[in-house]
Amino acid sequence: MTKSMLVEIGTALHYPNVRQRIALSDDQLDRYVQALRFAADVVDPAGVTVQVPGDRDDDVILATLVVAKADWLVTGDAALLALADQHPIITPAAFAARHLR
Repeated sequence: MTKSMLVEIGTALHYPNVRQRIALSDDQLDRYVQALRFAADVVDPAGVTVQVPGDRDDDVILATLVVAKADWLVTGDAALLALADQHPIITPAAFAARHLR
């Protein structure tokens, strides 16, 4: 995870459409992000050259996966999922089916 991803997570958790799905207070969400900061392996993907065809904005996500040597990237993003034959990228449903029985 990168520092900017942590910031984006904190911001996105407060979006109205997300808040409708999460029954936590603002304070609880902020504490969650702080716990995530503490627990996450923060990496710097600078210098890693990867390309996500169809969505160059996702390059940093793929680069983070590569630099972190992560076990999984769980996403619903079609451009990233198209690379699942080359990287450990799966949908949330597939992850849940495999690991949350």
